[in-house]
Amino acid sequence: MKLQAIISAAADEADGFLGGVTSPAEARPLIVEWLTDNQPGLTAPDRQKVVQDLLALLEREGFFEGKGGGDSRGEMAGEPEAL
Repeated sequence: MKLQAIISAAADEADGFLGGVTSPAEARPLIVEWLTDNQPGLTAPDRQKVVQDLLALLEREGFFEGKGGGDSRGEMAGEPEAL
């Protein structure tokens, strides 16, 4: 499997295996664990590249923004409350 396909697959599943993660530092070991489980034959240099590229992609897409803000309303934050 090509690295870009692995990155895409991991990005597609990121909401599941990175649920509750608020920073790239927290995400890194979970991504490595996901790769170990799903791509056990990946070489160390390729694994490192996938982790770096996936973290960069998630940051560009704003994956870590707004996480852990303490608002229990989730996506409803910012909308007026119903009376």
